[in-house]
Amino acid sequence: MDNNLDNKSDNNFENTQLFKEEKIEKTRRQLFFEILGTKIWELFGLNILFVLFSVPLITIGPATCGVVRVTRNYALDKQAFLWGDFWKGFKQNFFRSLAISIPTGLAVLGSVAGFFVYSDLAASVSKGWYIFMALTILIGIVMVMMNFYAYIMLIFTDIDIKGIYKNAFILTIVAFKTNFLLFLFCGVLIAAVGILWFYVKFMTLLFLFIPFAFNWYIICFNCYPIVNKYIIEPYYAD
Repeated sequence: MDNNLDNKSDNNFENTQLFKEEKIEKTRRQLFFEILGTKIWELFGLNILFVLFSVPLITIGPATCGVVRVTRNYALDKQAFLWGDFWKGFKQNFFRSLAISIPTGLAVLGSVAGFFVYSDLAASVSKGWYIFMALTILIGIVMVMMNFYAYIMLIFTDIDIKGIYKNAFILTIVAFKTNFLLFLFCGVLIAAVGILWFYVKFMTLLFLFIPFAFNWYIICFNCYPIVNKYIIEPYYAD
């Protein structure tokens, strides 16, 4: 009799927990779209700022910091001043951000080059080169996903660059499923805009208004809670 009561209690507890988790997730989904609905025009403006201030491998890092500073506040449903917060993120993190943007850019370029080189070698010399091609692509993907966390930690913590890379790699592995889904979504969005631009030239305007700020809003909404849980909260708890 007692065992049956215990089992029922356990089942009720589990059901209650599942209900709470589903409710929290539903609430987060609602919050995501509610914030997006109120900030959509600001995201368009933020994307324009990013494009205007980005010079690949030179200022794309600082510009990303500006975008992340704004979109993180949006993701937390906090007030952000579009120009003021963007410029603050850009200026305050200018030099430190280069330690992230330049290695990432080189890693991505290396992955693209490796894909073509190793695929040709695999086709003409030995199938074993496909292993190196896969490893090259994997390194590029992991490096990009590490950026989801590296820029957040760069702006909102005092962790040095070595620690940022270490923690970013750990969080990339810990939340790999979330990170990979984000990588796919963001990649598809940018690719879709790129394809539209290729076939319909006036669609170039989409690059001015949509992909980068919107992607970072999604990334901050999903990744900042992970940084907060594993990095920021333990730091202040100590």
